[in-house]
Amino acid sequence: MSETFKIKVYEDSEEVFLQRYTDLGQAIEDYAKFNDRGMAKVERLVALINPNGDVIVKKSLRNL
Repeated sequence: MSETFKIKVYEDSEEVFLQRYTDLGQAIEDYAKFNDRGMAKVERLVALINPNGDVIVKKSLRNL
């Protein structure tokens, strides 16, 4: 069975995106494309989740 990496996106605390990957390189490339707050009114969290449970998160906030 292949290892599965995931990208999850939350906008204003609501999960709006989930993608699974077997290729770490593709997961990292796609994770890097999330560089703004998207459609979130206040906050966007983008999480890259490794098969062992490690999580890398980037957070974008609206400028107040």
